[in-house]
Amino acid sequence: ISSSISSSCSSLLDLLIVLSTPIFFCVSSLVKVAMMLGLLGGRGSWFVRVASRCMRSQPFSAWPCLAATVHPLQQHSYRQFHIHSPLVESEVLTELVGRRVLLKLDIVQPSGSFKIRGIGHTCKKAFQEGKTRLVSSSGGNAGNAVAYAGKKLGMDVTVIVPSSTSPDVVKKIQSLGANVEVHGSVWDEADKYARELAESPECAYVHPFGQETTWEGHATLVEEIKEDMKGEKPGLVCVSVGGGGLLLGIFRGFDRVGWHDVPVLAVETIGADSLHQSIQQSQLVTLDDITSIAKTLGAKTVAKDVFEECVSRQDRVHSVAVSDLDCLKALIYFADKHRMLVEPSCAACFTPLLDIETLKATVDIDSLKGDIVVVVCGGMGVDRAAIASWEKELSFLDN
Repeated sequence: ISSSISSSCSSLLDLLIVLSTPIFFCVSSLVKVAMMLGLLGGRGSWFVRVASRCMRSQPFSAWPCLAATVHPLQQHSYRQFHIHSPLVESEVLTELVGRRVLLKLDIVQPSGSFKIRGIGHTCKKAFQEGKTRLVSSSGGNAGNAVAYAGKKLGMDVTVIVPSSTSPDVVKKIQSLGANVEVHGSVWDEADKYARELAESPECAYVHPFGQETTWEGHATLVEEIKEDMKGEKPGLVCVSVGGGGLLLGIFRGFDRVGWHDVPVLAVETIGADSLHQSIQQSQLVTLDDITSIAKTLGAKTVAKDVFEECVSRQDRVHSVAVSDLDCLKALIYFADKHRMLVEPSCAACFTPLLDIETLKATVDIDSLKGDIVVVVCGGMGVDRAAIASWEKELSFLDN
């Protein structure tokens, strides 16, 4: 009898869920529309957030037939957060290098950098698992991507940044609704604290560069390049390296599309060159400190998986470290010639192209079998004031 009663109650509950869910969804949608029209101000956000969390928890998630309706509330917005960025030729760099140079312009991504590809994918996975809070550590761009994705998903976001992060970057992350805390002087210290905060069961820890789901998301960049190049292989891909998430995502992308033999030029700045030193010493190296102006490349130790992948592909990975001064000159050159501002962390990847002799000493340009693709990864931490500050800081080196 007890079993029969339990079964009846379960069936009744299931019936109530089926009947109430469309109503709950419709009311949520009406509230959302009213908010968009400014009729409720911010007063409806609480209801929409509660609805989102309720309908992605059990027992609602047990109804696949309702998934297209209620999981998530704005399903069309959650498929992906990044856009298919342009791949365009740089005529000035083509002329300078003597080989066609294509720019993959991830600077136009909604969050300002490539980070939204992988981090958006990781945040979406956390949402689907029923997590309600995202915790991350970042010198800027990764935190901004987490805040952007969290806002779209209706999730609480906490970003831990080191004290080296500029106040403007902190404000940009906060403007997306994230809680920002400053902890430690370098990213590694901020990350340790973020991991401690993320131990709560409702939290999902989002690493700025070291998660498999993030690498999977970054791999979409290669798929887009293949599509835009009509299947032709590039002769070389130039990429900046910080913690190594983008580089590993590119490797994952190469594996997906069958570009196992495409070489990579991995570029860092001196003072943030943990991968370059690791490759030179044939072991994982931890820097004493980050002394480069390219703070968003500032991981004292590159991800172990990245180093191991570079070792396994050593005949196709060319590592180089450029000076801050040369990187700044490249940044200004890029702004003058292409009318786009990028961070030093991004400018690093095309800095070797401006010194053809140094480039040829690193890569056999004449033997390349295709175009050079430069990943213009973007970055939010740049404006005219920042450039002026870097110029002042490095002016004594240019004498």
